[in-house]
Amino acid sequence: MNVENILLHQKTEDIKILKQFSKTLSKLGFEHNLLFKKELTKKLGTSFYDVALHTKGGILLHPAKLVRAMIDTLPDNVQLFENSSMIKWQKDKNLISCYFNNGKINTSKIIFATNGFLKSIGIKKKLQFSLNFNC
Repeated sequence: MNVENILLHQKTEDIKILKQFSKTLSKLGFEHNLLFKKELTKKLGTSFYDVALHTKGGILLHPAKLVRAMIDTLPDNVQLFENSSMIKWQKDKNLISCYFNNGKINTSKIIFATNGFLKSIGIKKKLQFSLNFNC
C-alpha cells in the first residue's frame, strides 16, 4: 500500500512551522518535501493553499488504542478526569483555572485537547489549523 500525506496550510506565514516540521522529519529519516502554491495548484487542482509539506510513507495509528495505551501508563502524579465538560476557563498571570460542573482545576500548565475547536474556547481566535489528506 502506498501512503502519502500532505499537511496543508493556507497562509504563507505558516512556512516557518512547516520548515521546523521538515527539520524534524529529516532528523527522523522520513522522506518529504515542501510544496508551494504553484506546485500545489497543479497537484490539488485548487489555488486555495499556499504551502504544504508532503511525506511519502507514513504510520497509521488507531487513535482510541493510542489514547488508551497512554492513559494506562500515566504516572502516579497525573490525574485523569474523563467525560468532564469544561464550562469556562480563565488565566490570571501564571494560574489557569478550569471550571466544571463538579469542581475546578487550578494549574500552571494545561493541554486543551480540542482538535479543531480551540477557537470555540477562546484560544487562538485567528488560528489556521491544518488539514491532513491521506492519498
